[in-house]
Order: sequence, then C-alpha cells, then structure tokens
Amino acid sequence: MPHTSASTKVIGYFVPERSDHLIGEIDWTALSHVNIIGISPDTDGNWALGGGREAGVLIPLIKNKNPDIRILATVAGAADIYEDWIEQLNGKSRSTLIAGLMLYLGNSGYDGVDIDLENGAVTPSWEEFILETQAAAKKENLIFTGALAGWDQPNSTRRGAEAFDWINIMSYDEKGPGQHSSIHGTEKAFNYFNLNGRGIPGHRLAIGIPTYGYWFENGEAAAGGEFDYASVVNKNPANADVDQFTENGRTYYYNGRPTVREKVRMAKERNAHIMIFRIGIDAFNEYSIIKEIENSLNDPGREALTSGDAST
Repeated sequence: MPHTSASTKVIGYFVPERSDHLIGEIDWTALSHVNIIGISPDTDGNWALGGGREAGVLIPLIKNKNPDIRILATVAGAADIYEDWIEQLNGKSRSTLIAGLMLYLGNSGYDGVDIDLENGAVTPSWEEFILETQAAAKKENLIFTGALAGWDQPNSTRRGAEAFDWINIMSYDEKGPGQHSSIHGTEKAFNYFNLNGRGIPGHRLAIGIPTYGYWFENGEAAAGGEFDYASVVNKNPANADVDQFTENGRTYYYNGRPTVREKVRMAKERNAHIMIFRIGIDAFNEYSIIKEIENSLNDPGREALTSGDAST
C-alpha cells in the first residue's frame, strides 16, 4: 500500500528515454502521482511517447507497484511543432490537435495530462490552447496540470494558469554561479503564483525539488555542466547533507537533505504539495531524496534536523 502523506501530493517526473531501465528500483509507493515525459505530436498531429517503452507497457508496470498512483502524460517537445498547431498556422487547428491528444490519453490508460511548454513553445495563443485542453480533459474526467516557471514568461497568463488543477512550480535552474534551487528562490517562485496578483491557493501549487545540480569552475559565470544527485552521493555519502562542495577547482551546487526537509516544511506550512524533477536520477539508497521527502512528511520531528540552509 502507498505510504505517502494523505494530504500532500508527491509528484515525480519520469523520463522513460533516460530511466526506463530503473523502473524496478524506484519506490513508486512514495509517490501519489507520476508525470511521464514527454508526449508530443508529429507534423500530422499524431501523439506518441518519445523513447523507452510505450505507455501501454509502462503504466501497468508502475501500477503493479502502486495501484493507487495516478499517472499523467506530460506534453513536451519541439517548439516549432507546437507553434504550428497552437497558432493554427499552415491550416492546422488546435481542436484537431487536442482531439488527437484526448484519443491518445484514453487509448493509453493515463489518468491525466500535464502541460510542460516552455520558452518558444509558450506562444501568443498559449492561453487559448490551455483553456481548450482543460475543457476537453474535464469532459474526459482527466486530471489537468501544468509545469510553469516561477517567473514571468512571455505569453503566459493568469487565466491560463488558473485553469490547471494544480501547478508544478519549476523552482530551479536559477542563473549561476551558485545554487540553482535555493530556499529564497523557491519562496520567490511560490509567491509569484500564490501572491503577486495571481492568487492561486497553496493547495493548487506544488513546490519543485530537483534531483540534479550544476557545477562551476574557478568562478566562471556559466555552469560547466549538470550532474545527478545520485552521482555525488555515491562518490561520498556526506554529500547528502550539504548543498555544495568544491573538488579540483569545481564547486557543485544542488539540494541536499537539509534543504529538502526545509522545502517539505515550507510546503506543509503553505498547504502545498511536492514535485520532484526527476525521479530516475535520485540515489537508490538511504540517502534518497524521495525517501527524505517521505520521512519528512510522515515524521514532523525530522524538521528539527534542518541545520540551516546553505542555499539561501
């Protein structure tokens, strides 16, 4: 049986193209929802999941581990394709695209759809696409969520944001050098949706926690590379309890367990939820971020272990 907190959703993003082979190692019972990245249409408007096994195979495997988990398909992909359809260019219509999406979701056995359109894919007609997709999803009794950055995106709107059942806040990827998903940055991202004129209540927001980080070399302003949380913990288990360390001239920044506990506390205080990006690169041992989230939700005493946030 699932052992997640009854009131707090724990949503994990899963990329089959990169993590299909780890499906047996992930603790699916610690999650209430999983978003499978990413489905996208081809030039004819036919939808499919890129990389790995198709949803018809993946969904039964996951639900065998946790029958109560809800599985959503995350819409992602090339901006030019979405612009063509969403802006109704070259004789292509949104209604045709959305009808095909609903058909794909129904045939594949998904419980809902998550919209993760970023940058150029957030076109001037983004709001119309979101509202039309919401209406179609509601008609099919599907969960409808979105992944949005915690800052102003050109062409995104309050009306569009309000259409989602909840928003998965991408409170990470801040500019460096330094921590890309700090407590301060997370609070700012949360307040962007919760306050600042948008007024979306906490129970319709999920705070993002990354399982990856960036390293910078010798004070360079641009990140030298990205790395998995699992890789730094496997190198040295002590790295699980800090947010940064320096090695051979490189400083590595990420979210360690104390910051994870602080973000869980923040979510509980605000009646919000937790989102993890992404579950295939977590540590599969006692230092797991997913395990730390689960423990923090179910054992309030763990919050006292937070010894200050190095990522502020």
